Amino acid sequence: MPAGIPVVDEFAPVNKARKDTAPIVLITGDRQLEMADRYEENALLASVLKNTGNKRITLYELQGFDHGEVAAPACYLIANYIKKSLPR
Repeated sequence: MPAGIPVVDEFAPVNKARKDTAPIVLITGDRQLEMADRYEENALLASVLKNTGNKRITLYELQGFDHGEVAAPACYLIANYIKKSLPR
């Protein structure tokens, strides 16, 4: 397979997309700095999940961060998402 063409095989998360999944937060680095097509793969998964009727999908692209640098800001986003999701 030529570089830049994603492989969507039986192991790809998009094949597990269902309406009744738990809420999902997808976080990637900047698409200009990230691994090839990483943002697009996550955007496809978010789109497929939404098209199945699952509206509890959040996708972040962290500008200025690559794959190795995204962990710290991602932890903040995840913690904030959990806090907002808890009953008050």
